[in-house]
Amino acid sequence: MSAIVIVVALLLLLAGVAGLYWRKRRHRGPPISAPTIVREPSQHAIVLAHGVLGFDHLQVMGVRQHYFRGVANYLEQRGGAVFTAKVAGLGTVPERAQALTSFIEELDEKRVVVVGHSMGGLDARYALSKLGLANQVKALITVATPHRGSYLAQAAELLPSRALLSLLGKVGVSTDALQWLGEGPSEEFNNTILDVSEVFYGCIVGETSRSGVLGNPLLMAGYEILLRSRGPNDGMVPASSQKWGKEIAVVPANHFAQIGWSSGFDACAMYLDLLLKLNRMGLQCMPLITQEESESHEQAIAG
Repeated sequence: MSAIVIVVALLLLLAGVAGLYWRKRRHRGPPISAPTIVREPSQHAIVLAHGVLGFDHLQVMGVRQHYFRGVANYLEQRGGAVFTAKVAGLGTVPERAQALTSFIEELDEKRVVVVGHSMGGLDARYALSKLGLANQVKALITVATPHRGSYLAQAAELLPSRALLSLLGKVGVSTDALQWLGEGPSEEFNNTILDVSEVFYGCIVGETSRSGVLGNPLLMAGYEILLRSRGPNDGMVPASSQKWGKEIAVVPANHFAQIGWSSGFDACAMYLDLLLKLNRMGLQCMPLITQEESESHEQAIAG
């Protein structure tokens, strides 16, 4: 995307972390009956891949915060094997893809499902297509990934993006990632980074509303720009750009709520629901549960 989008994302992330420090909230997912959890031999491990400006975890004022807030712990408590990759927050897709590949190859796991949020989905697609990661990855699920870019990259040309780029450069922040996130570059990317036939590709699409971004004034600006130019979106990426492979779900969540940075959307429940759906498709990611337990969980998500 552009420098303005990067700055927006950084400000939102810092605001969210500060808010967590002063007012702790506990994520509680829907109830699900779970007897003694034993990981099964055929179970796939889950690798979470973060987006631009992302991280696996960091310490803020003595408190450890995760990019996928609370998700790994929530899934592990229910029997999932979850690993969170760490790549350069503002690296290029090839650089980030290489780091993701190295991370997964070093895992003692033969069966892996990658769940990539935002740019993390592009990293995984590149790694599968160009770096041989398909030998270990059985499925890629992208969450709000800009497969066809985002109009915000072009819209930001109307804003003082040159000054922002200069500021980022002065503080030593690389902006190489930006060239991969526009609509033009994404077309070339899709023509050269082809899907691997042995890998299952699916997606979760995020769509929000004005009320869904009211708590994030800067995100709301992106939402309005995209709504007028590209239609439904999550405040950062048009919904139409997020679709790749089989559409698993459309969720009412903005770009940051999808990774747990909102009290108004249960991201943990979303990821558990995703893994249970993959179970039913034959990609076992969670310990097998009864049909009654599965239906109880889905009813809890529906409210």
